[in-house]
Amino acid sequence: AHELGTREQPVGANSVFQHTELMSVAHNAVPDRMFKVAFIGDSGVGKTSFIQRFCTDSFKDSFAATIGVDLQVKMLNIDNRIIALQLWDTAGQERF
Repeated sequence: AHELGTREQPVGANSVFQHTELMSVAHNAVPDRMFKVAFIGDSGVGKTSFIQRFCTDSFKDSFAATIGVDLQVKMLNIDNRIIALQLWDTAGQERF
């Protein structure tokens, strides 16, 4: 039988809005382009895990529900252009 991971403190529990900059280019780099990407969907489907894996190349097997909105910025260097991706992680339940 497959068991779900343990629940942790919800993501964003200390504030409705969190901002974490995760960069793969210089910290003082000014992006040539910025894209805002909103992740929406049912609770527990992996929105936060997808963003964490993309930004940090890591994965937590424990589950923490997002409260409100969590924002992470991923800076990329593509074809010698600095691209900023604002990744908006939304709560999966309508009560938030």
